[in-house]
Amino acid sequence: MNVEQTLGLEHKIELFRLRGEKEAQFRTIEDLLFSITLSRSLLSAENKPEIIGEIIAKDIFTYLNPEYVFVDIFGDEMGAEGTKTKTSTYNIFELVDNKGVEYGRLEIGLKSIDNVCVIRKIPIIKATLPIIINRLRLYKEYIDIQELTTIDSKTQLSNYRRVKRVLEQFHEDKLPYSVVFFDIDDFKKINSQFGEHRTDYILVQIAKLMKNDFKQPNIRARFGGDEFYVIFPNKDIDSVYAMFYQFMEKIRAHNFEIHNFDGVVNLKISAGGTDYVLERDDGKINGWRDILDRANDAEFYSKINGKNRFSVYEESMKRD
Repeated sequence: MNVEQTLGLEHKIELFRLRGEKEAQFRTIEDLLFSITLSRSLLSAENKPEIIGEIIAKDIFTYLNPEYVFVDIFGDEMGAEGTKTKTSTYNIFELVDNKGVEYGRLEIGLKSIDNVCVIRKIPIIKATLPIIINRLRLYKEYIDIQELTTIDSKTQLSNYRRVKRVLEQFHEDKLPYSVVFFDIDDFKKINSQFGEHRTDYILVQIAKLMKNDFKQPNIRARFGGDEFYVIFPNKDIDSVYAMFYQFMEKIRAHNFEIHNFDGVVNLKISAGGTDYVLERDDGKINGWRDILDRANDAEFYSKINGKNRFSVYEESMKRD
């Protein structure tokens, strides 16, 4: 005979009350631990949306035990746990801060709306939304700062820092790409004639032409002066050649304006290109800088052989 069977009705009621208090206390501790764990995990997470999204999905799925959890960050799926079915009953929480900035959405699918334990925890999820939103806000601020430091202020093209970061990743992932380097023929003479503060507008116009012709994911960059690069992911130099030559013809045909000058000027460019091919280059180069050097050497070859041309790198063009 157990203890409950020996108790009278009054004692049984008191026992149920005490048991309920203990269960409620346990749930409160569980809720608190979930909130603390999620907060710590998000704050220590790397600034990558897929990592942040997976943490959110995993922690909520472990705590809530729903049918599935789906996390959308800036329009892309960045975290998912469980499996969505046709019978899923789902709740959608918009991840929007008090200023109306939208970061994404959180979708939770329930196995049954009759599951009291899960339903009880939904308000706890709502209470943690500010934690999630604040972490996404920090991520956005980080990206905005990174974007500012990787953009050339004059042309709004990428700068050396962005190219370095992208090419390092390409080589780490062993992804093929092509790179073309070009500059303006006799630009020093134009600067001497009009002054650098007035010819800067030429660089802005070239950047606009680059953006029109070389859409993303191609990377358009300016390293300084009149030196420009275009990176073509997953393309060999043969497939890039015709595309870039058409761009050169557009440059030749374009009437470039100069501040406080009624007329226009016509320009020509010299270019050099090469590509990174894993089967050919792995083990033979020291990294992405060697690929840029090849493009520079090919461009120099164009310069010393009459300018206004596009040369594809060969070993004979290598400068000591």
